[in-house]
Amino acid sequence: MVVQVKSGRIGVNHVRDLKGVIEREKAAIGAMITLREPTAPMLTDAASAGFYQSENFPEQYPRLQILTIAELLAGKQLR
Repeated sequence: MVVQVKSGRIGVNHVRDLKGVIEREKAAIGAMITLREPTAPMLTDAASAGFYQSENFPEQYPRLQILTIAELLAGKQLR
């Protein structure tokens, strides 16, 4: 898993950069933790990364996940 933490202005270019790192590092999942809410284009681009399915679990997980600090503090977890 690759984790990236961003503050300040974020945009779809940051999601695309993380997708590139996921591919380059052959990571199963990437996560972006942000202070600000992601924009609709960011969420769309993250969804285009597809899904990861472990050999040990039947469930599929989003390959690129975006969570805010507020969501994490409220108890939301990476999948």
